[in-house]
Amino acid sequence: FGEITSGAQDDIKRASNMARKMVTDLGMSDVLGPRSFGEKQELVFLGREISEQKDYSDKTAESIDDEVDKIIREAHETAKKILTEHKDHLIAVADTLIEKETLEGDELDELFESLVGKSTKNITEKTEAWRESPAEEKAAPKRRVKKAPIIPDSLQTPPPIPDAP
Repeated sequence: FGEITSGAQDDIKRASNMARKMVTDLGMSDVLGPRSFGEKQELVFLGREISEQKDYSDKTAESIDDEVDKIIREAHETAKKILTEHKDHLIAVADTLIEKETLEGDELDELFESLVGKSTKNITEKTEAWRESPAEEKAAPKRRVKKAPIIPDSLQTPPPIPDAP
C-alpha cells in the first residue's frame, strides 16, 4: 500500500478515457456546458473509431484537457479518502486475497459482513436482477408524461383572414 506500481496502468487508461468521454461526448462539464465536441467516424461493423473530426478551437481543446484533468484528480482524491478512511477493511480484503487468491461472491459477501456488519446480499440481488432484466428495462427510467389537454376545434383553427378590398 502507498506504493505506485504499474498494476494500475489499465485502470488509469480507462479512467482517462471515461473522463474524456464525460466531457466531450456527454456534456458533463460545468465550464464547457452541455455540448458534444469532435464528431467521431466509426467502423460500426468492427466496433471501433477510425477518426475524429475536430470541430473546436485549440483554446477549447485546452479547456477539455483541463476539465478531464479536474475530473480525474477529483476522483483520485475521493478514492484515496475512502481507502484511507477504511484502510483496515482494505488490508483485511488484501490479506484474504493473499491467502485464498480468489474470492467467490458469497465469500466476499461474508467478508464484507464481518468487516462492516452489513450484508451486501441486497445489493448483489439487485445487481443480478438488473443483469437478468431485458435490455429495454435497463434503459433510462420511464418518466410519467401528462396527456396534453384537449383543445376544442374552434381554437385549433385560426380565424379566416378577410379578403383585401
